[in-house]
Amino acid sequence: MLSEESKAQYMKRYKQAKQKGIKFWPDIIYKDLIVSFALFLILVGLATFIGVASEARADPSDSSYIPRPEWYFLFLFKFLAIYGQVPVLGKIEWIATALIPGIAVGALFLLPFIDRNPFRHFSKRRFGIAIMSLIVVWMILLTFMATLPLPPNDAELAFSNMLQAVVGLWIPFAAILLLFFLAFINNTNDKNAASQKKLMLGVSGVAMVAMVAVFAFTVAATTFALKMVLTRRCQ
Repeated sequence: MLSEESKAQYMKRYKQAKQKGIKFWPDIIYKDLIVSFALFLILVGLATFIGVASEARADPSDSSYIPRPEWYFLFLFKFLAIYGQVPVLGKIEWIATALIPGIAVGALFLLPFIDRNPFRHFSKRRFGIAIMSLIVVWMILLTFMATLPLPPNDAELAFSNMLQAVVGLWIPFAAILLLFFLAFINNTNDKNAASQKKLMLGVSGVAMVAMVAVFAFTVAATTFALKMVLTRRCQ
C-alpha cells in the first residue's frame, strides 16, 4: 500500500504530466490512424500475394477427415483435446469448453478490482507481466501442438498424450497458482518485496523454459516415431 506522502507525490506528478501531455484529439487519434492504415496495407498485401490456403473439396464419404478450427482457435481446440485425455478425470469437455473460458473472461472483468497497483511502468507491474507472459507462451505452445500429427501406434500415442498433459496442463497451472500465491503473501519491508518479485520472475521463467523444453521433446519424439514407421514401411 502507498503511504500518504507517496500518494501526494504521485498526484503531483500526475497533474504535472497531465498539463504537459499530448491531447487525445488529434494527436493520439492521428497515431492510431497511421498504425491502422499500415496494418490495413499489410493485410491487403498478404491477401493479394499469399492468399488463404484451401483444402480439397469436401467429401462426405471420407470418415478419416478430422475438421479443425481456424488457427486463432487452435489453442482452445488443443486445450479441449488435452482435457479429454486426462487419465484420472476422464472426459470433462464441458469444463474445457464452458467453465474454464468463463472463469478466464470473468477474471478479466475482475482484474481492475484485484490488481490495485497504481503504477503504469512495466518495472512496477512485474506480477501482471509474468502472468500474461506465461499465458501467451502457453497459448502459443498449444497452437503448435495442435498442428502436430498423431503418433502411429497406441504406445507412442499414450506417451505423447502424457507429455501433452504435462506441458499443456500441469506445468502452467502449477506456475500460475504459485505466482498467485506469491502475490498474496503479505510483505512488510522492501527487502522481502524485492525477493518476492525475483522469485515470481524466476518461477515464471523456469515454467516457460520447462514448457518449451517438453514441447520440443514431444515434437522430436513424434517426428522420430513417424520416421521409424515410414522406414519400416519402405523396407
